Amino acid sequence: MGTQTACEQEARWQHRYTSQPPFWVAVNVSPRQLDDPDLPGHVATAMLGSGLEEGSLRLELTETALLDEGADGLTASSARSASRTRCGRSRG
Repeated sequence: MGTQTACEQEARWQHRYTSQPPFWVAVNVSPRQLDDPDLPGHVATAMLGSGLEEGSLRLELTETALLDEGADGLTASSARSASRTRCGRSRG
């Protein structure tokens, strides 16, 4: 998953450009990744491991990813759960 690499790069930029306004990085999530029930954990691990500031990662989902016929019903649930994951904590 490219999330780890994106989080690491974003954390380096945040450290280097501390006087700049806050910015974030976006990562595309595939239908296969959305079907992974461990997606929220992978996202949290990437954020915590990189030291990325809370709120600095955006997951981008396409309509195709959400409507994929091969989805096993976890897609929407995984997407909602991953979107609530913030630095290893779930927002409810």
